Amino acid sequence: MTQTVEQQAKRIVNKHMQKVIILRIISIILVTIWIIAYAFLIIDWITTRSFQLLTAVIIIFSLTSRTLKYISILRIENILQDRCDADLYTEVMRLLLKKDDSKRGTRILTIKKAKGLYFMGEFDEAYKLLQTVQLSNKKFHSTLEYYNILANCAKQRKNLDELRRIFELIKLLTLNTKDGSQKRVTAEEILQIITANIELLQEEYQKSRESTLNMKIETSLQKISYYSRLMLLAAKFGEESSAKSYAEYVVKYGNRTYFVAEAKTFLEGLAK
Repeated sequence: MTQTVEQQAKRIVNKHMQKVIILRIISIILVTIWIIAYAFLIIDWITTRSFQLLTAVIIIFSLTSRTLKYISILRIENILQDRCDADLYTEVMRLLLKKDDSKRGTRILTIKKAKGLYFMGEFDEAYKLLQTVQLSNKKFHSTLEYYNILANCAKQRKNLDELRRIFELIKLLTLNTKDGSQKRVTAEEILQIITANIELLQEEYQKSRESTLNMKIETSLQKISYYSRLMLLAAKFGEESSAKSYAEYVVKYGNRTYFVAEAKTFLEGLAK
Protein backbone atom coordinates (compact mmCIF):
# COMPACT_ATOMS: atom_id res chain seq x y z
CA MET A 1 0.00 0.00 0.00
CA THR A 2 1.43 3.35 -1.07
CA GLN A 3 1.87 5.84 1.74
CA THR A 4 0.76 9.45 1.40
CA VAL A 5 3.28 12.28 1.68
CA GLU A 6 1.96 13.03 5.17
CA GLN A 7 2.39 9.41 6.30
CA GLN A 8 5.92 9.20 4.87
CA ALA A 9 6.88 12.49 6.51
CA LYS A 10 5.49 11.41 9.88
CA ARG A 11 7.45 8.14 9.73
CA ILE A 12 10.68 9.95 8.83
CA VAL A 13 10.26 12.56 11.56
CA ASN A 14 9.35 9.99 14.22
CA LYS A 15 12.43 7.93 13.35
CA HIS A 16 14.64 11.02 13.50
CA MET A 17 13.19 12.19 16.81
CA GLN A 18 13.58 8.73 18.36
CA LYS A 19 17.32 8.88 17.62
CA VAL A 20 17.57 12.41 19.02
CA ILE A 21 15.71 11.49 22.22
CA ILE A 22 17.74 8.30 22.80
CA LEU A 23 21.02 10.15 22.32
CA ARG A 24 19.82 12.93 24.63
CA ILE A 25 18.86 10.47 27.38
CA ILE A 26 22.23 8.68 27.14
CA SER A 27 23.99 12.07 27.31
CA ILE A 28 22.10 13.02 30.47
CA ILE A 29 22.90 9.66 32.08
CA LEU A 30 26.61 9.93 31.22
CA VAL A 31 26.86 13.51 32.49
CA THR A 32 25.13 12.47 35.73
CA ILE A 33 27.56 9.57 36.14
CA TRP A 34 30.47 11.95 35.46
CA ILE A 35 29.28 14.38 38.16
CA ILE A 36 28.94 11.54 40.67
CA ALA A 37 32.34 10.16 39.68
CA TYR A 38 33.89 13.62 40.14
CA ALA A 39 32.45 13.77 43.65
CA PHE A 40 33.85 10.29 44.37
CA LEU A 41 37.24 11.40 43.01
CA ILE A 42 37.35 14.29 45.47
CA ILE A 43 36.79 11.95 48.42
CA ASP A 44 39.16 9.31 46.99
CA TRP A 45 36.47 6.68 46.33
CA ILE A 46 37.70 6.20 42.74
CA THR A 47 41.12 6.56 41.14
CA THR A 48 42.18 9.40 38.85
CA ARG A 49 42.77 6.85 36.08
CA SER A 50 39.16 5.60 36.33
CA PHE A 51 37.85 9.16 36.21
CA GLN A 52 39.98 9.98 33.18
CA LEU A 53 38.72 6.85 31.43
CA LEU A 54 35.11 7.85 32.11
CA THR A 55 35.79 11.36 30.81
CA ALA A 56 37.29 9.92 27.62
CA VAL A 57 34.22 7.70 27.12
CA ILE A 58 31.90 10.71 27.48
CA ILE A 59 33.94 12.78 25.00
CA ILE A 60 33.92 9.93 22.48
CA PHE A 61 30.17 9.49 22.90
CA SER A 62 29.62 13.23 22.45
CA LEU A 63 31.52 13.19 19.16
CA THR A 64 29.73 10.03 18.01
CA SER A 65 26.38 11.53 18.97
CA ARG A 66 27.04 14.61 16.84
CA THR A 67 28.02 12.40 13.90
CA LEU A 68 24.86 10.30 14.21
CA LYS A 69 22.68 13.42 14.36
CA TYR A 70 24.46 14.84 11.32
CA ILE A 71 23.91 11.61 9.37
CA SER A 72 20.21 11.64 10.28
CA ILE A 73 19.82 15.26 9.17
CA LEU A 74 21.79 14.54 6.00
CA ARG A 75 19.38 11.74 5.11
CA ILE A 76 16.49 14.17 5.48
CA GLU A 77 18.28 16.73 3.31
CA ASN A 78 18.80 14.03 0.67
CA ILE A 79 15.02 13.79 0.25
CA LEU A 80 15.32 17.04 -1.67
CA GLN A 81 18.90 17.00 -2.92
CA ASP A 82 19.02 13.42 -4.24
CA ARG A 83 15.39 12.32 -4.56
CA CYS A 84 14.10 15.72 -5.72
CA ASP A 85 10.97 15.26 -3.59
CA ALA A 86 10.09 18.82 -2.60
CA ASP A 87 6.63 17.85 -1.33
CA LEU A 88 7.93 15.27 1.15
CA TYR A 89 10.86 17.48 2.21
CA THR A 90 8.57 20.43 2.96
CA GLU A 91 6.18 18.28 4.98
CA VAL A 92 9.07 16.85 7.01
CA MET A 93 10.28 20.38 7.81
CA ARG A 94 6.76 21.42 8.76
CA LEU A 95 6.53 18.54 11.26
CA LEU A 96 10.01 19.15 12.65
CA LEU A 97 9.11 22.80 13.24
CA LYS A 98 6.31 21.63 15.52
CA LYS A 99 8.75 19.61 17.61
CA ASP A 100 11.61 22.13 17.90
CA ASP A 101 10.76 25.35 19.73
CA SER A 102 14.35 26.50 20.22
CA LYS A 103 15.32 29.80 18.61
CA ARG A 104 18.16 28.28 16.58
CA GLY A 105 16.15 25.23 15.53
CA THR A 106 13.18 27.32 14.47
CA ARG A 107 15.38 29.59 12.36
CA ILE A 108 17.11 26.73 10.54
CA LEU A 109 13.94 24.69 9.98
CA THR A 110 11.99 27.72 8.76
CA ILE A 111 14.68 28.43 6.17
CA LYS A 112 14.60 24.79 5.06
CA LYS A 113 10.82 24.78 4.87
CA ALA A 114 11.01 27.88 2.67
CA LYS A 115 13.50 26.02 0.48
CA GLY A 116 11.05 23.15 0.14
CA LEU A 117 8.21 25.52 -0.75
CA TYR A 118 10.38 27.17 -3.37
CA PHE A 119 11.15 23.90 -5.12
CA MET A 120 7.48 22.96 -4.94
CA GLY A 121 6.83 26.08 -7.00
CA GLU A 122 5.26 28.01 -4.11
CA PHE A 123 7.52 31.01 -4.70
CA ASP A 124 5.36 33.65 -2.98
CA GLU A 125 4.84 31.44 0.06
CA ALA A 126 8.57 30.76 0.30
CA TYR A 127 9.32 34.49 0.06
CA LYS A 128 6.75 35.35 2.75
CA LEU A 129 8.13 32.70 5.08
CA LEU A 130 11.67 34.02 4.69
CA GLN A 131 10.49 37.44 5.85
CA THR A 132 9.71 35.90 9.27
CA VAL A 133 13.29 34.72 9.81
CA GLN A 134 15.61 36.60 12.15
CA LEU A 135 19.12 35.97 10.89
CA SER A 136 22.14 35.43 13.12
CA ASN A 137 25.39 36.89 11.82
CA LYS A 138 27.26 34.14 13.66
CA LYS A 139 25.61 31.34 11.66
CA PHE A 140 27.31 31.44 8.26
CA HIS A 141 25.72 28.40 6.61
CA SER A 142 22.11 29.12 7.58
CA THR A 143 22.56 32.78 6.57
CA LEU A 144 24.01 31.73 3.22
CA GLU A 145 21.18 29.26 2.66
CA TYR A 146 18.68 32.01 3.50
CA TYR A 147 20.12 34.39 0.90
CA ASN A 148 20.35 31.60 -1.67
CA ILE A 149 16.62 30.87 -1.40
CA LEU A 150 15.80 34.57 -1.29
CA ALA A 151 17.80 35.07 -4.49
CA ASN A 152 15.91 32.21 -6.16
CA CYS A 153 12.62 33.84 -5.19
CA ALA A 154 13.84 37.20 -6.53
CA LYS A 155 14.69 35.51 -9.82
CA GLN A 156 11.17 34.09 -10.09
CA ARG A 157 9.75 37.51 -9.27
CA LYS A 158 12.07 39.00 -11.95
CA ASN A 159 13.37 41.46 -9.36
CA LEU A 160 16.80 42.47 -10.66
CA ASP A 161 17.39 45.07 -7.95
CA GLU A 162 16.86 42.54 -5.20
CA LEU A 163 19.07 40.00 -6.96
CA ARG A 164 21.89 42.53 -7.14
CA ARG A 165 21.39 43.48 -3.48
CA ILE A 166 21.60 39.82 -2.40
CA PHE A 167 24.70 39.35 -4.56
CA GLU A 168 26.45 42.16 -2.67
CA LEU A 169 25.32 40.81 0.72
CA ILE A 170 26.79 37.40 -0.05
CA LYS A 171 30.02 39.04 -1.21
CA LEU A 172 30.22 40.75 2.19
CA LEU A 173 29.77 37.39 3.91
CA THR A 174 32.80 36.00 2.10
CA LEU A 175 35.07 38.68 3.59
CA ASN A 176 35.19 36.75 6.87
CA THR A 177 36.06 33.44 5.20
CA LYS A 178 39.48 32.07 4.37
CA ASP A 179 40.52 31.84 0.75
CA GLY A 180 39.99 28.27 -0.45
CA SER A 181 37.89 27.29 2.59
CA GLN A 182 34.64 25.36 2.16
CA LYS A 183 32.70 28.42 3.28
CA ARG A 184 34.35 30.56 0.60
CA VAL A 185 33.82 27.89 -2.09
CA THR A 186 30.12 27.49 -1.22
CA ALA A 187 29.55 31.25 -1.25
CA GLU A 188 31.30 31.62 -4.60
CA GLU A 189 29.18 28.84 -6.12
CA ILE A 190 26.01 30.66 -5.05
CA LEU A 191 27.36 33.94 -6.43
CA GLN A 192 27.90 32.18 -9.74
CA ILE A 193 24.26 31.02 -9.80
CA ILE A 194 23.04 34.52 -8.98
CA THR A 195 25.26 35.94 -11.71
CA ALA A 196 23.71 33.54 -14.25
CA ASN A 197 20.22 34.57 -13.08
CA ILE A 198 21.03 38.27 -13.38
CA GLU A 199 22.37 37.72 -16.89
CA LEU A 200 19.27 35.73 -17.81
CA LEU A 201 16.92 38.48 -16.61
CA GLN A 202 19.01 41.06 -18.47
CA GLU A 203 18.61 38.93 -21.60
CA GLU A 204 22.35 38.38 -21.80
CA TYR A 205 21.72 34.80 -22.86
CA GLN A 206 25.21 33.90 -24.07
CA LYS A 207 26.79 35.11 -20.82
CA SER A 208 24.15 33.27 -18.82
CA ARG A 209 24.84 30.07 -20.74
CA GLU A 210 28.59 30.36 -20.11
CA SER A 211 28.00 30.96 -16.41
CA THR A 212 25.64 27.98 -16.28
CA LEU A 213 28.03 25.62 -18.08
CA ASN A 214 30.74 26.49 -15.53
CA MET A 215 28.57 25.56 -12.56
CA LYS A 216 29.60 22.71 -10.26
CA ILE A 217 26.97 19.96 -10.21
CA GLU A 218 26.99 17.56 -7.24
CA THR A 219 23.39 16.58 -6.45
CA SER A 220 20.42 15.38 -8.48
CA LEU A 221 18.54 18.57 -7.64
CA GLN A 222 21.39 20.71 -8.95
CA LYS A 223 21.45 18.68 -12.15
CA ILE A 224 17.71 19.10 -12.68
CA SER A 225 18.03 22.85 -12.08
CA TYR A 226 21.03 22.93 -14.43
CA TYR A 227 19.15 21.13 -17.23
CA SER A 228 16.09 23.30 -16.71
CA ARG A 229 18.19 26.44 -17.15
CA LEU A 230 19.89 25.00 -20.25
CA MET A 231 16.45 24.15 -21.64
CA LEU A 232 15.36 27.78 -21.39
CA LEU A 233 18.61 29.06 -22.85
CA ALA A 234 18.58 26.58 -25.73
CA ALA A 235 15.05 27.73 -26.54
CA LYS A 236 16.25 31.35 -26.60
CA PHE A 237 18.86 30.39 -29.20
CA GLY A 238 16.33 28.45 -31.26
CA GLU A 239 18.00 25.12 -30.51
CA GLU A 240 14.76 23.16 -30.35
CA SER A 241 16.30 19.68 -30.37
CA SER A 242 18.64 20.41 -27.46
CA ALA A 243 15.92 22.20 -25.51
CA LYS A 244 13.61 19.22 -25.99
CA SER A 245 16.30 16.81 -24.79
CA TYR A 246 16.90 18.88 -21.64
CA ALA A 247 13.17 19.12 -20.98
CA GLU A 248 12.66 15.37 -21.32
CA TYR A 249 15.45 14.73 -18.83
CA VAL A 250 13.86 17.13 -16.32
CA VAL A 251 10.44 15.47 -16.71
CA LYS A 252 11.96 12.00 -16.25
CA TYR A 253 14.10 12.71 -13.20
CA GLY A 254 12.71 15.90 -11.68
CA ASN A 255 10.24 14.01 -9.45
CA ARG A 256 8.19 16.45 -7.34
CA THR A 257 9.83 19.77 -8.16
CA TYR A 258 8.41 22.73 -10.06
CA PHE A 259 10.96 22.14 -12.81
CA VAL A 260 8.87 19.23 -14.07
CA ALA A 261 5.75 21.35 -14.62
CA GLU A 262 7.84 23.95 -16.47
CA ALA A 263 9.42 21.30 -18.68
CA LYS A 264 6.05 19.68 -19.44
CA THR A 265 4.60 23.05 -20.41
CA PHE A 266 7.60 23.64 -22.66
CA LEU A 267 7.20 20.25 -24.36
CA GLU A 268 3.48 20.82 -24.84
CA GLY A 269 4.32 24.11 -26.56
CA LEU A 270 6.66 22.32 -28.95
CA ALA A 271 3.98 19.76 -29.80
CA LYS A 272 1.50 22.41 -30.94
